[in-house]
Amino acid sequence: MNTYELVLLLRNKEEINQIKDFLNKNKITLNKVDEWGEKVLAYKIKSLKKAFYYLLDISIENKNTLNLRKWLNYNDKVIRYLLLVKKR
Repeated sequence: MNTYELVLLLRNKEEINQIKDFLNKNKITLNKVDEWGEKVLAYKIKSLKKAFYYLLDISIENKNTLNLRKWLNYNDKVIRYLLLVKKR
């Protein structure tokens, strides 16, 4: 299993629960959640001026990484995301 950091920009605070449900269903281990709060965006994204920022520390098997990326790309509630591999 590899560990990753996932930074999310979400429209609403409640949408993190939907993300957590998806992670549980796909056997992705959620190690830590950091809520950075609502921040003003540097420029409008999808006509939004503000977003809720989250940092998730997760553990994934390689085969599930592709499923997570596809789901994040097609989820309209996720404004932007960044998925990084953590060094061991």
